[in-house]
Amino acid sequence: MSLAESRSKLMKEISGMLDPHHRFAHVIARGSAIPPLDTSYRSNEFRVKPDVNLRPVAECTESLCYFRADAESMIVRSVASMICHFYSGSKGADIIYCAAILNEVGITAHLSHNPHTGLENLEPVIRKLARENCE
Repeated sequence: MSLAESRSKLMKEISGMLDPHHRFAHVIARGSAIPPLDTSYRSNEFRVKPDVNLRPVAECTESLCYFRADAESMIVRSVASMICHFYSGSKGADIIYCAAILNEVGITAHLSHNPHTGLENLEPVIRKLARENCE
């Protein structure tokens, strides 16, 4: 599935939920079903920013990138997992030039500063990981 198709599918799924609380509940339910990353990824080396406890990792096979992320906060972990799922299975070059999806989804407006900052920095980190690992 192309990133354009993934964007359309995600936006259709999320846009049907007008109530922000319902949207959050849906995203958290999806995120809570995803197992946490191995403890070896808990070092500061994997953090998006030093003050934000969000750790994305990339795995690449046959020129396709797959992303996972973990955070202590279930909300941050769930939103990050949704973003990682959006980009996973795509070619590195497609990811690097893809327009950001996070603000389109409309979930971060209700978050406090640190979670919001961490999630805003997730997509640039995903593009960096794609550039470094999947090209």
